[in-house]
Formats: sequence, structure tokens, C-alpha cells
Amino acid sequence: MLEAAVHAALLTVHVVSGGFALILGPVAMFLPKRHSRVGVAYQVSVAVLCVSAIGLTVMHSVLWGLDVMVAATWALALAGWWVRQYRPQGWLPLHVTFMCGSYITLVTTFLVVNLGLGSVIAWALPTVIGAPVIAWRSAVAARQSRGVAGASSDGNAAQAYPSRLLGSEVVGAEGLFDEDDGLGSRR
Repeated sequence: MLEAAVHAALLTVHVVSGGFALILGPVAMFLPKRHSRVGVAYQVSVAVLCVSAIGLTVMHSVLWGLDVMVAATWALALAGWWVRQYRPQGWLPLHVTFMCGSYITLVTTFLVVNLGLGSVIAWALPTVIGAPVIAWRSAVAARQSRGVAGASSDGNAAQAYPSRLLGSEVVGAEGLFDEDDGLGSRR
């Protein structure tokens, strides 16, 4: 009885956090500016989703193979956060690649769980659709960052890039991030 209650609680948390992550990913990708609060919500949703997935796997070892996708989703999301937080030279294309990659693995896992492990569509479709989008968005971000005069020599790209592409709009650097973005950095 306790095991059933724990399973039900984990599954509820897993489904709710997964739903939030599936919604918040595209919202963060296409907000014209100041998407850092939504990005933090996406990070939290992915973290809760992944922890609950590991808990479900512990309870039902038949699911252990999906933990590779869980690890990939969380690792890519964390890498995207890290790159955005510390802003090494050329950080924006990496941020786009990592965050969108985490979303692709999230959608892939969602489809595999719901359509079945043997579904070729579930395994292939998110990558077939997402990879060209990531390549395009990363290339746009890279072109923008290379084309900036007066780039910062200390690697703080946020001060060096006057604009970036989010969705279909170009946004000035002053609109990149909130003063307190919830990630521990103050700008």
C-alpha cells in the first residue's frame, strides 16, 4: 500500500513537471526578450521531472533504459544554463544548442513512453524536426555574435552582443536578461 502511494505521488509529480517542461520549452525559445524567468521555470521543471523519473525507475526497473534519456535531458539543460551563466566566448550558439537539445530529448522521451519503445517515429521525429531548427538558430546566433564590433575581451559576451535573435525578432542587449534572473547572476 505504501509502495502504491509513493508510486502514485511520483507519477503525479512526474506528469505535472513534464507537462510544464513541455509547455515552457517553446515559450522560452520564442519569447522575444527576457526569457530568463521562463528559463528558470524550465530548468526547475526538468530537474523535478528527471528526479521523479529516476524514482519511478527505482520502483520499476523495467524502465531503466529510459534513464539514459533522462540523463541526456538534464545534462543538456544544465549545460545550457551553465553556458548562459558563465558566458564563455561564443556562448549564445552553445546556449541555443544545449537548451534546444534538452527539449528534443524531452520530447523524444515523452513520445517513446507514450507511443512505445519500438516506435521509430517516437525516436526519430523530434530529432528530424529539431536538429535543423537548432542548426539554423545556432548559426544565426553565431553570425550575430561574430558581427559585433567592440566585443568584450573578458569573455562577457552579454556586454559585447548588441542583439540576438529569439523567435523572429532581434532584441537589443539591454533586453537580454532581467536584473535578477533567478540564476544567481545580477546584471
